[in-house]
Amino acid sequence: MELVSVIIPAFNSLRWLPETLDSLRDQGKVRMEVIVVDDGSTDGTPDWVRAHHPEVKLIVTENRGVSHARNTGTAHANGGFIQYLDADDLLAAGKIGRQLTMFRDHPETDIIYGDWHRLECDARGNFAPGEVISREIADVDPDPQLAFMNGMWCPTGAYLFRRSIVERILPWKEWLPVIQDARFAWDAAEAGAVWRHDPQIAVFYRQHREGSISTRSRRAFLEDRERNLDDIAGRWSGRGPLPPGRMRALVSAYEQLAVEWFDVDRAGFRRVHGKLLSLDTGFRPSALRQRVPAVIIGWEATLALGSWKRGLVSWLRPSSRDACRLTRVLYLQYSNPAAYPPVEHGSRMLADAGCEVTLFGVASRGTDSLQPAAHSRIRFHLWPSRRPGLVQKLQYLVFLAACAGHALRLRPDWIVVSDAMASPVGWLLRRAGMRVVYHEHDEPEGGSGSFFQQRMTRVRPALARIADFCIVPNEGRADRLKSASGTQRPVLTVMNCPRREEALMDRPSPVREPAPFVFFYHGTIVPARLPFTLMRALAHLPQSCVLRIAGYETIGHPGHLKALLDEAARLGIGPRVESIGAVPARADLLAECRRAHVGISLMPIGSADPNERTMAGASNKAFDYLACGLPLLVSDLADWNAMFVGAGYARACNPCDEESIARELMWFAGHRAEVAAMGQLGRRRVLDDWNYQHQFKPVADRMLADVAIR
Repeated sequence: MELVSVIIPAFNSLRWLPETLDSLRDQGKVRMEVIVVDDGSTDGTPDWVRAHHPEVKLIVTENRGVSHARNTGTAHANGGFIQYLDADDLLAAGKIGRQLTMFRDHPETDIIYGDWHRLECDARGNFAPGEVISREIADVDPDPQLAFMNGMWCPTGAYLFRRSIVERILPWKEWLPVIQDARFAWDAAEAGAVWRHDPQIAVFYRQHREGSISTRSRRAFLEDRERNLDDIAGRWSGRGPLPPGRMRALVSAYEQLAVEWFDVDRAGFRRVHGKLLSLDTGFRPSALRQRVPAVIIGWEATLALGSWKRGLVSWLRPSSRDACRLTRVLYLQYSNPAAYPPVEHGSRMLADAGCEVTLFGVASRGTDSLQPAAHSRIRFHLWPSRRPGLVQKLQYLVFLAACAGHALRLRPDWIVVSDAMASPVGWLLRRAGMRVVYHEHDEPEGGSGSFFQQRMTRVRPALARIADFCIVPNEGRADRLKSASGTQRPVLTVMNCPRREEALMDRPSPVREPAPFVFFYHGTIVPARLPFTLMRALAHLPQSCVLRIAGYETIGHPGHLKALLDEAARLGIGPRVESIGAVPARADLLAECRRAHVGISLMPIGSADPNERTMAGASNKAFDYLACGLPLLVSDLADWNAMFVGAGYARACNPCDEESIARELMWFAGHRAEVAAMGQLGRRRVLDDWNYQHQFKPVADRMLADVAIR
């Protein structure tokens, strides 16, 4: 009797995995090995599997995604048939036995796919039977490659693969983290697989309210689809002229993708539109109502008119469904929200509480690649950055108008204005009767910036006076905001801490000496945070000590990174200063932190900048380091000493004095056990109360309570 290998990738799926494994018990007379590949879970999944299912082959890996987990499981599989199954889905009784019989009856078959039953999640988290999907490949297109391009899809559990076809199409595409399952089926079609439909329910597929990975981030989903289409187009084109059917399929797929990009990111729309025109220079929209306007004013303007029309109709004639819709929160910020961890943390907490959150911002120098972590109830709109000058100022005015239009269309329950440059539109929307929060991360410097910037930020005090409430990161900034604006509105203090779960990840196991001792810095690369004295101090340390820099330059200090690296080379320590650039994903950035030993968090002494004088509690990097188990090197400033040094989480130096810096760096390098103990002490403080869940709770409670009352 043939052996079937059941491969289950699992990431924090302990809530569902017991029921999933139970569904394997009633599969008929089947020889079966079950392989669970734990993809870096933090919920205790590996321990539970070892304790309750010792017969299961358990493989534990670092978190590298579901495709890597499936590839790993397949490499350890011994069966002649492969059954992939997601950790939260359930196989129907007898599914494997029935499909094995079909293989014996039809030995030419490579893949059998069955129907599937959607389990829909209600507001309480309970699952109830939903739609049964019964569809054959030929119902979509006689050509399987075109069918899987044009919407044919089944959960992985619906398939049973003959091992020979799996080996022909491996690996699962790790560079497609969102739509890897659809691409695996397309790869099988390209390989000439012989398919057979099983007209019975094969799997029960849980449709979570937070969605599958394809709905957690619309942008990530569209980026994956675009990468996939580009790859397929390249593979087809490499075989000679495209047949008309495949050309039509590509044009249709790119058109649909461009339309979906339009409301997410205009740059994405324009990029895909360009690919469309390269395929078909005479392209016209397939929708008849768009064809004539597209010729006259262009396709992008035509879609924009349609979007505004839908928004106006929605505003004038609200849907009856709005009575039961989710709470909506709109963040407005004339910078990239993903460059501000407090914005990401707060928006995620609100989304986890059931809110629909939209982040509206503009990229700035060095932050274009940064994006918030995916979430099903968070949408992210990022305008491209512009060079300083007239075009940038025009973009700013258009951005404010777009923010107002988006607010009218979305009708949010709350608007969070996250910087002073967005305060004009926040003030306008508050005057229009909308609920507005002003969250100030940095105070605009008086007299700095262009005349235009100064005029725009002058609205900030007026907004603070009429906002429902304001948020600042520490008491010093609260006092300054109250003094500058005269506001009588509540001003809440929320320190810029990491999320609690970010402190739960363990540091990598220590390696044997002589491993390098790593000092780590992340953030903006400016002289105030990374002074030349730090380079000169590093030159006094042993060769085993290195400085690793992750971050981006600002408009105000272009070229500072190169100047630092040049200084390091002049001092003969060039190989000991590493720059890894801006790290787009926050999870990856924190992983880099965990590979280091000490975090650098310097501030200038005697600065005239009001933000630099009040950074304790406002600087997220200090808390990030502590969450990763790193002690801090901070400046010898009263507030930093009180918050970090006196508590045993840091040591202080004079950032203007290379000998002072070198003395403290040398102490860290020579006291590794004490360094580890300091880091763990700080990490425990983050777990206790220096986490964003604790800090932001009064804000979230106020926002959600006010909506409930209304």
